[in-house]
Amino acid sequence: MTEINEYISYPNISELLQLPILKSCTLLAGEEYLDNHISGINLSDTPEYQLWLQPYEILVTSCFSIHQDAQALSSFIPTLAGKEISAVFIKPHQYLHQIPDYMITQAQQLHLPLIELPPTIRFSAITKAVSDEIMRRHTLTLNNVISVNRVLTEIIINGAGLPEIARMISNLTGSSVLISDIMNGRQVCQISPSDEKTFLGMAWQEQTEALMSGSRIHNIQIDNTIFGYLYLYGNDYVTYLDTEILKQILHTIPLEITREHSIHATLNNNLSQFILHLFSDRIVDEDWESTRAQQLGFSVKDTHIIGLMKEGKRPGYDDSICEFHRSLLFNNMKSRFVHAGIKIHVVNTDTGHIIVLTLPQKQNLINLYKQIEDFARTLSLNYAALEVKIGLSRPHEGISGMIQGKREADIAFQASCHSKQDLLIFDHLGILRFIYSDNPEYEISNFIQENLKELADISQPRNIELLRTLECYLDNQGNLKRISEELYTHYNTITYRLKTIQKLLDKDLHKSTDRFQLNLALRLFHSTVHPEAFFSSSP
Repeated sequence: MTEINEYISYPNISELLQLPILKSCTLLAGEEYLDNHISGINLSDTPEYQLWLQPYEILVTSCFSIHQDAQALSSFIPTLAGKEISAVFIKPHQYLHQIPDYMITQAQQLHLPLIELPPTIRFSAITKAVSDEIMRRHTLTLNNVISVNRVLTEIIINGAGLPEIARMISNLTGSSVLISDIMNGRQVCQISPSDEKTFLGMAWQEQTEALMSGSRIHNIQIDNTIFGYLYLYGNDYVTYLDTEILKQILHTIPLEITREHSIHATLNNNLSQFILHLFSDRIVDEDWESTRAQQLGFSVKDTHIIGLMKEGKRPGYDDSICEFHRSLLFNNMKSRFVHAGIKIHVVNTDTGHIIVLTLPQKQNLINLYKQIEDFARTLSLNYAALEVKIGLSRPHEGISGMIQGKREADIAFQASCHSKQDLLIFDHLGILRFIYSDNPEYEISNFIQENLKELADISQPRNIELLRTLECYLDNQGNLKRISEELYTHYNTITYRLKTIQKLLDKDLHKSTDRFQLNLALRLFHSTVHPEAFFSSSP
């Protein structure tokens, strides 16, 4: 890689005094302000000198036009300070003979460097030396702008990504860098050696938040299109980074962002359209749809959880913070699932996002739900600029399973929107699934089938017998003596039936949640199917 030279666009007073021609000067005041940069030199010995001064210039003068005017001399230093010049160089010997003490005091009080020139120095020599130094630095600046442009463009064309770009910017500035790519939902940070102790031991989320809060923010923008944000940590980077180079960087980063976006956009868009097709169109041939999915790198035969998500801006946060939190949310969400071995695809819609999670073959569901709920607890804390609502389905296989998952995610999402919880999982909704469903009858039928399973088939006498036993168990709070008396059945037979029920239904009758689910399923079964004979407690 081409080496980028460190430079400063304009010299400061301290550096100016190191020039050979100015080494014999005497600093009289303002020694603490020698870091003032200068943009030019002004030679003025007219009474109207103040009309021609510009901020950040140095004034070189003999005070010829005012040396006999006591009032003009007394207001000279305050006038210069008011014009925000960087320093004043006075050659006193011919007219003033000696710089008055009150001028030195004024300069010290007004933070204006005051330098006395030796009698032999020529103003033309000073002008040439200062102009040459400024020109040298401008030439170096131009070379660096061209060099940065070439290097950035080369590394992007050669396939370098945001991490390499962030590393280069950090090297240029000496600062820690965070690049937020809002088009692709990525964040990359590069911690500089000088900041390593500051960020030591921080988790990535904590690190990025701290870096962002202590940075100057620059839009990565071309015309009216914002591609993301560049965060430069601390305030010292302006010493090393010229405005023109910063502009060059901000106009070059979109090349990488656009390239990354175009690589994945077509494939992601085709997959998104396919998923929307599954959820909105009538599926006639599942085998054909499965083949089409495989061509897009997606398997409908895998186990999937479907989610619906919507995030909105909270009052009191500006757009840049909101966009950063949105990008951070999607980046962290993707990272969390990928780290857990779960593939994630996000489909953007007019009303929010459809999330498709593809689970590995042996996924511990309890563990997964815990991870998801742990993530949900961080939403309001880590993404305070956003109000997030998420609804997730249960795991399902195949195309029909995905369609069922979308229906469940819809219900969980609606329940989340009407509650204080940021995320709800369909499996944990209970009777809320009936309340928020567009088709309660369908959900009730599913709920009965999920809980009673094969016992819902009352054409089988054995199932009726087991359902009677289950109802009696629940009505009598598990009192085996009463159950035996009501069913006119031996105690040991009742015990055997209860073990069979628990095995068939995969439920634990000692757990209150399982008893509630079964009781509700029985009551709904009774009200929808009307199996009066089965519910009769007579033998």
